[in-house]
Amino acid sequence: MGNTLNYFTAVCKYPHYVLNKRFLLHPISSIDTVSKIMKGNTSLLESIRNLTNDKMDNIKNNYNDIKNNVELHQHLEEGYGELDNYVNNTDLDMLRYSNKTPSGRLGRDTQSNAGHFLYLIIRSLKPDTVVETGVASGESSTFMLQAMEDNKKGKLFSIDLPPSVNQNQRKIIFPKDKSSGWIIPENLKDRWELHEGDSGDLLLPCCKN
Repeated sequence: MGNTLNYFTAVCKYPHYVLNKRFLLHPISSIDTVSKIMKGNTSLLESIRNLTNDKMDNIKNNYNDIKNNVELHQHLEEGYGELDNYVNNTDLDMLRYSNKTPSGRLGRDTQSNAGHFLYLIIRSLKPDTVVETGVASGESSTFMLQAMEDNKKGKLFSIDLPPSVNQNQRKIIFPKDKSSGWIIPENLKDRWELHEGDSGDLLLPCCKN
């Protein structure tokens, strides 16, 4: 009973985690997914401190940097607006596509939370190299690259399936004539290197190099 109460309390506090179109399509699995996320929930900044041992003052300053980066967030919104226009003007059966998509995933309006998490991790740890498997639009890549740019150090190596791979295998929709990482801003791409292929084949060589 306690876990159920904690879950619904968390949902009331963070309704955007659940109240999206995937919840309506897959309510049971969505509740299961979000309850796992909310269990033992700590704040974003506290999580970063626990993971990195960075000072809270530094984390707060870094969070303000990304939260106030209006240009970056506007770029992402415009990019996804382009994607929405593409989807709305094709004959793609979005309901059929959504039903084939693994249930219980969070909506796009939670993606910036994940992006902020990645940004803060990179800002605190200041890695020279990060290897990423799976790129899709490149939103997560964008937040990591922005963190590297703000750190003035770091290189992101990404591995993703090429655009020629069958759409059903990719489970990702790209705007016409776009490929992996299409939403990454041009000014961040000098810190980015994309390798197209199966991560099972490319991950180890990429890490060695």
